[in-house]
Amino acid sequence: MKILLVNPCCFNDSGRDLYSAHVAGPLFTVQPHKRLTFGIPLALPTLAACTPVEYDVQIVDEEIEDIDFNEPVDLVAITAMTFKAGRAYEIAREYRARGVRVVMGGIHASVCPDEAAEHVDCVVIGEAENLWPDLLADASAGKLKKRYVAQEFPDLKMSRTPRYDLVKNEQYLYSYLQTTRGCPFDCNFCTVTKISGRTVRKKTTEQVIQDVSAIVSIKHKRTLNLIDRSTAQKRKLVRMIAFIDDNFAIDRTHALSVCRALKKFQDDHNLVIPWYTQVNVDVGFDEELLTAMRDCNCQHLFIGFESLDPATLQAMGKNSNSPMRYAEAIRNIHRHDIRVVFSTIVGDDNTSRQSAACLKSFVEANDVFHVLLNIMTPYPGTRLFDEMKKEGRILTDDPQLYNIRNVVFQPRTMETTELKDIFNSLCGSLYRFDAMYQRGRNLLGHGNRLCFPVIDRVLLFFAVCFACLFLACRGTLRPKIAVRVILAAPYIILYHGTLFALEVLVMSADFDDFAQREIKRTCGA
Repeated sequence: MKILLVNPCCFNDSGRDLYSAHVAGPLFTVQPHKRLTFGIPLALPTLAACTPVEYDVQIVDEEIEDIDFNEPVDLVAITAMTFKAGRAYEIAREYRARGVRVVMGGIHASVCPDEAAEHVDCVVIGEAENLWPDLLADASAGKLKKRYVAQEFPDLKMSRTPRYDLVKNEQYLYSYLQTTRGCPFDCNFCTVTKISGRTVRKKTTEQVIQDVSAIVSIKHKRTLNLIDRSTAQKRKLVRMIAFIDDNFAIDRTHALSVCRALKKFQDDHNLVIPWYTQVNVDVGFDEELLTAMRDCNCQHLFIGFESLDPATLQAMGKNSNSPMRYAEAIRNIHRHDIRVVFSTIVGDDNTSRQSAACLKSFVEANDVFHVLLNIMTPYPGTRLFDEMKKEGRILTDDPQLYNIRNVVFQPRTMETTELKDIFNSLCGSLYRFDAMYQRGRNLLGHGNRLCFPVIDRVLLFFAVCFACLFLACRGTLRPKIAVRVILAAPYIILYHGTLFALEVLVMSADFDDFAQREIKRTCGA
């Protein structure tokens, strides 16, 4: 039996996903002719690893490739977050019209199983690893059930290494891994605890390194060298990875163990593996952990700061955050040559033009390069959704609009148009090329440990300039920004020559593109 695992794309008219690497991917990898994105949902290679050897399994990611609906297949399994559910249903309809059975799982199917059941033959609710072999056996016997419900959470210590060999690795900026699942916190806007529970489950350190080794051992077409200035050693850069844990450092002892093992792996194999992950703000005050993260080449820490207002944080259930300590935490993280990815929400009851101005000032004062602006979104399955549904404030049930780029609820203190205007204003001020580039330049002194050898800098310089011109001619990159990138490239790439410096240049162009597209889309221009 041939099984196809599918990751749907998202609808472009509902907003550009910042994780689509629309511009950053082609520039950073200097592959302007290819479709790239940050990474593939880990569910697909994970399920592939759980598939018994007697089945033929294939992975298709519609973010980077087209689906051949006419290719023979016996069973299609689709995973989708809410904003991709609409496209998932379209894919299901195409396959079912051809007589192919379709299974759907993931977050949206788990929290809206009745809706999903209208479009597919079978719905999987919850984490699927333990269910998958039985589901396949039923499908082979012609006894596929309408619904499979996970009765317990999988034990991650029994997890197999994901099938990275089935993934088109060269078209992703990062390879995704996971060291833990679950989160003890219960923020009202988050689906994590509903799907993965509040008990933290962990892979062993040995499992994590085995996963890393599986990624590194895959033949890679493009490799570069990096010099670690702290040791003057030249090492090979093969892949960048992301630990997509809900909170990598929730078990501090486990996080330290992973960091130390990762450092040893890189030392033993003479590699540099830059990586990022998600943590809470308390990590900014943990000197030992920050040092361990820096020593094993952590580049970014994604932190859900959410708001600068204590009352808003309390209403969200984000009681672990203290805005009075944000600036200090950010300084400490920057001091360890790690950059903060500052995730924040606009649209709560205390959002105003004044709060937006305060956010802008805070970002500029603290040289926060990466800022993720999210419009508050009451995702199905969250307490926030239930509360707003009860109050009659949900404005649409169109899943594709639930992508943190659209106002899908009625704000208490303003009209939806004003909230959109606040979001656009922040995007325009924080994401424009000049603003991003300046904040990034201010941090270059904190990110100069990993640099390219001179010959690689020269090659990168010409490759990035060519990629800029290619994207500009194709209409992907505004000519004005292409010129700015090319003019800045001598200083950034040839003179400074660090991995982070290249990132500053590339991401400044990417975020500027995001802002321009979002403002044009929402203003109808």
